[in-house]
Amino acid sequence: MSGDARSKSISNLNGRFGELPTSTGSSVASSESIVASIGDEAFPTMAPSRFFEALQGREAPVILDLGRAIGSNVTFLGEQLGCKVFIEDLFSNLDRIVKQKPSGKDMEEALQAAVASRITQETDTVDGVLGWDIIEHLTPPIGRTLAAALVRVLRPGVGLLMVSFGTKRCYIPGHRRYEIIGRSEMKFRFERGASLQLRVLQSREVIQMFRELNVVDSFLLKTHTREMIFRKPTCPSC
Repeated sequence: MSGDARSKSISNLNGRFGELPTSTGSSVASSESIVASIGDEAFPTMAPSRFFEALQGREAPVILDLGRAIGSNVTFLGEQLGCKVFIEDLFSNLDRIVKQKPSGKDMEEALQAAVASRITQETDTVDGVLGWDIIEHLTPPIGRTLAAALVRVLRPGVGLLMVSFGTKRCYIPGHRRYEIIGRSEMKFRFERGASLQLRVLQSREVIQMFRELNVVDSFLLKTHTREMIFRKPTCPSC
């Protein structure tokens, strides 16, 4: 699809949304509320293959996925990598709270509490975290709350965090929903939601957000997406 055609599709989506529904935090079996595809076919990625390769040799690695539940992703992670997968759908929390439209301070407090309450795994028990296009929906204080929670649960010395974020502003009310096609290929669709991309992040901001982790890899894709992989050091000063 050409750039002009894609821009027109995005504009049409934005005009059709109307009133947004309250998210229900649906499960793997029922989370199929995709409203439209931008028309992208599978596109190559860089970070996921490195992330998956690092997990391959571990026994029953524990994965925390911060996005919507997608059955094919759970199947890929479970059957091909032997992972135990936890789905913590942060978007359902964001959409629910934004839809309620609390005032500024109440909104911030509600979002911080929602993010903190989602990450309930025990300390130092998670091998990998997948965070596709979530952090640009968060204000800096909420982003720091999420970062602290993820740092806490990752295993020292081996725990990996993979995040991606858009390098161009997206005005669609909602977010991208990613599907794993293979180790080096992905698809995404836009899913309706109440939360918006709040800002375009720079790499240095993301590195600062996860400053307790070490940067392993960073890639800029042709889809105007930055992928980064972080590793939790064995000790805080390492």
